[in-house]
This record gives sequence, structure tokens and C-alpha cells, in this order.
Amino acid sequence: MSDQMHASLQENLITIVAFDEANGRVVANIIDPNLMEGDYRLIAERCIDYWRQYKLPPGEHLGDLFSDIIEDKHNRRAKSVQRIMTQMVQLREGLNTEFVLTQLRTFQRMQRIKGAIITSADKINANQQLAIAEVEDIWHGILKTQEMDFEPGLKLSEYARVVDRLEKLQSEFSMGIKILDDRNIRPIRGSLMILLGAAGRGKTWGLVHVGAEALAMRHRVVHVTLEMDEEFIAQRYYQTMFGVTKREKDVEITTMSIDMGKLEGLERAVIKPNFKWENSALLRDELWSHMNHMGLKRFDNLIIKRFKPNSLTPAGLRAYLDTLETVEGFVPDMIIVDYLGIMKIDLKNVRGSMGQNAIELRAIGIERNAAMITGHQASKAGEMATMIDATHMSEDWSVVGTADFVLTYSCTKLEFRYGLARLFVAKARGESDRFAVLITQAYKMGAFCIESHYLDPSYFDYLKEFEESPEEYDSPDDE
Repeated sequence: MSDQMHASLQENLITIVAFDEANGRVVANIIDPNLMEGDYRLIAERCIDYWRQYKLPPGEHLGDLFSDIIEDKHNRRAKSVQRIMTQMVQLREGLNTEFVLTQLRTFQRMQRIKGAIITSADKINANQQLAIAEVEDIWHGILKTQEMDFEPGLKLSEYARVVDRLEKLQSEFSMGIKILDDRNIRPIRGSLMILLGAAGRGKTWGLVHVGAEALAMRHRVVHVTLEMDEEFIAQRYYQTMFGVTKREKDVEITTMSIDMGKLEGLERAVIKPNFKWENSALLRDELWSHMNHMGLKRFDNLIIKRFKPNSLTPAGLRAYLDTLETVEGFVPDMIIVDYLGIMKIDLKNVRGSMGQNAIELRAIGIERNAAMITGHQASKAGEMATMIDATHMSEDWSVVGTADFVLTYSCTKLEFRYGLARLFVAKARGESDRFAVLITQAYKMGAFCIESHYLDPSYFDYLKEFEESPEEYDSPDDE
């Protein structure tokens, strides 16, 4: 690795120094601008000088620090500095600060170790055994520095830190399902959430739904698919975000009649989608129009990557994320893996290796300070069950113990026909669980959840009032 930091780390660090009052002081005090390259070094130097003078980040005054360059039409650095500053402003809202600080510490330790190796080798080559004491002093200094970097953990007296953390967790991500969000059943950085369901019943739509919610909140998302082409997953995101159908002009949906917080019945309605997935020329215009309205740059915050089934290992995922960060400067806030059951496993130890993959996925979420979401297939017993539970986890039961959240998805043929499904919160670490939620859906236009309500025993009576259609059941994954 070169002595300079790669571009994404440089950009992340100067963004913290420029805008983050809580962490900018720490970075300003320990960062060495000389390790940076080109205009990153210039921006770091001026932002750090601002901190030393005013004890605050430049923030809204960032442009004033570089007005002499930006306003000079003959300055060759003007365009580059303006571009970096624009990227910093866009980056500040969703920056994964905790992960960036971890990277900085790792980089510093590596630079110190590299320097110690080179210096030690030079001294030994020059003085042989006479250099032993000097070399020992060098490495003693390295170890002492590591001890100074030691973090003791959380003291119980640090109540403000605890409250700040919990407040952030309750607002940072959303499931886009009101009942679950209200009870804090939502993605959390450093946690593993599993959506458990029968084969071909909508797990992928559920994962896309969660990813789209994160993207709408300006988070960076990596969606790893082991089943479908990248373009097909992208199509589902477009459908989910813009209400697009493939062919239908009208879509029938089921709505809930709620009175005084109680389910009073189910009704049918017809809605018109925004546009259809047909004429390619018109489709391009429609997609561009909708994306431009939301801001085209926002859609760069979601990257879809396909791996072959039974090929992706946790090590392979780590390598991909490292390369993505180095080459694209992309550090995700959420990582979606579709899905756990078809990652690479040891055929001689299917259960053990699947359980280990779940442990590693959770570890990656912790390492990268990202929310980890995956799907998993229910067992044969779960395929036949009216309500899927955590006990229907296929293969290794330890997966349930590893996960922080386990949501099960149940949908009979009759329910699918009328756009209805049930979610069961089988496990929620730190929150109340073991409750069920009724949701209405419209896969034809990419809607995993339109409405939600606590599952009422009367629901099954209302469901019987619908006449079962003779049409064949189609998997939502084929819609």
C-alpha cells in the first residue's frame, strides 16, 4: 500500500474535519495532511487551521476558506477544489463516521509499523547485533502507542452517550412498515436482520423494499444478489420506488377498514400505476424524469452486485467491499445479501457452515458499522405452515441465535391472490417480539407493503368473505 491514503478515506476525513463538531476536533488533532495527495492536502490544511483558530469546524464557511482559489478564473485548481467541496457537502449527511475513524486508526498503525520495519532493517544492516537495543526501543515505542490507542469501552456513567446512541438507532433507518417502525423493529448498524419465508414467496421483494427505504433516507446501500441478474434487481427497485408495473394499466389492491384502531373489514380498490414497463423509449424518459425529480446523484448511493450461487464466502464479501471502497470510494451504511442459504457452504458440513456464514455476516456488519440484512428459506415444515415461525429455519437452528432480528413472512395462495400477507416478529434483540402484523401488498407495481396493522383474530373471518378465484397461483418472484 502507498504511503498516501486512498481517495475515499481522504475525502471522508476532510468531510469530518469540515462539518462534524463532535468528531472533527479528534481528526484535526491526529491527522497528518502530508499523508494526503493534491487538493485533499490543501483542503485538510486549511480546515485544520480553522479548527486551531476557532475551535469549531468551518461548516457553512467552507467556501470562504477557498474563495481565493474558486473565484480566480485562472487558477488551475479551482475546478478540482470546487468538485471536492461539492462532494463533501453531499457526503456529510450520510457519512459512516464510526467506520471512517476505525479506518484512520488502522492506517496510522500500519504506517507506524511500516516505518518501524524499514528503520529496524536499516539499523541491523548497519550495526548488526549492536543495533538490537535500538531496534527493541523502536518496537517498544510501537507497542506503547498501541496501548495509548486502547479503548476501554463504555463507562456506565456515560449516560449521554447511551441516550444519543439509542436516539440515533430509533431514527436512522426505517422498515417502511409503520407498526414495525413504531416498535423499533428496524435495521441497525452492526446488527443482522433475517427475513424468513417459503421459497418463491416474496423474500427478494422484501429485501428490495428495505433497501429502497434506506436509499430514500439518503443512506448508501450495497445489494448483493446470488439469484437474479443485477438488471432484474434494479428493475424491482424502480418498480418499488416509482410504482411501476410491467404490463397492467390498472392494479387491484386490498385496503383495510380501520375503526378506533380495530380492523373492521377488507375492501377492494383499483389504482392506476405511474407508468408501465413497456415502450423502451418512453420508459427511458419516465425513469429519467422520476430519478431527476428525486436527484440523480441519490441513485448512485445504491450498488447492485451479482455473485453466482454457492460461490460467495464471507471472505469474498469482505474483499469485494474493500475493493469497492478503494476503487469507488463507496462505504455502505446497509449491506443486503440475497440470500444466506445460497452462499458458499461446505457440503460435508452444511449446517455448521451455514451457521458460520450467519456469524460472519453479523461480524461484517459490526466491522463496517453497517446494517446487515439477508433472507433465508423456511424448512419443508414451514412451507406447509399457516404461520411461519423461527422454528421453521432450514438447516442450522443456530442462525436464529446469531441474528438480532428474525422476521417471518407468511402468505397463502388465497392471500397472495388478494395482495395480503403476514409478518411475524420471531426475534428482536432488545425489543418486544412475538407479535404478528398484517400487510397489504401489490407486487404488480413493486409494493411489498402498502398498509400495515396488528394481526387481528377477526382477519381470517374477513378473508373468508373473499371468493377464491380459480386462477392459478403465481409466485411473486415471477411477477
